[in-house]
Amino acid sequence: MARRKARRTPKPVSGGPSFPLRSPAEYLAFAKAFRIDGDEDPGSRAQNYTEAAEYYAMAGEAATAEELYRAAIDDGGFVAGSAHAFFAGFLLEQERDEEALAVVEAARKLGSDDPDMFAFVVEVLNLHGHPREAAAWATRGLVALFGGLAEITADDVDEEPDGKLLAIERMRARRAMGMLADHIDELVVVDAGDDDEA
Repeated sequence: MARRKARRTPKPVSGGPSFPLRSPAEYLAFAKAFRIDGDEDPGSRAQNYTEAAEYYAMAGEAATAEELYRAAIDDGGFVAGSAHAFFAGFLLEQERDEEALAVVEAARKLGSDDPDMFAFVVEVLNLHGHPREAAAWATRGLVALFGGLAEITADDVDEEPDGKLLAIERMRARRAMGMLADHIDELVVVDAGDDDEA
């Protein structure tokens, strides 16, 4: 079994509302609650700003969402899945791919080993048609999680949810580029099923 690097356990993501959100007004109310909490609690400010930004984006308030994503990044506090990853996803939704890729590159330069950040970035890049970058990020994430690719086993992937997600998303990206399966891809083919499921 490959040796995993120690990793930091992410702070729990704040809970959502106890009712289904149906209107922009409800999204805005929830966004404002997170924003206020972020102002009052420096320990979770970046997380709360990121969550507020998500709700502002869902309410169609893109400028406010962007302001809060940038505030979360500038704050430097821990965000489950990384403020950079969420902001990059937002920019890709806005079809601002160059800016999104620059944000992803800034995240890479931070040298994080948080597997949630790698997984989120990879999913977002695959979803928005950037398989080359997604494959590279998935590879980096697997190395950060397991310490290298060569010795990763099927048991490693099966026992580590982040590792499994990274391996599957890496395989998807490589398939999208027409690459032949390598030993990591082969570890997830059985579980991933056919192309429609993988």
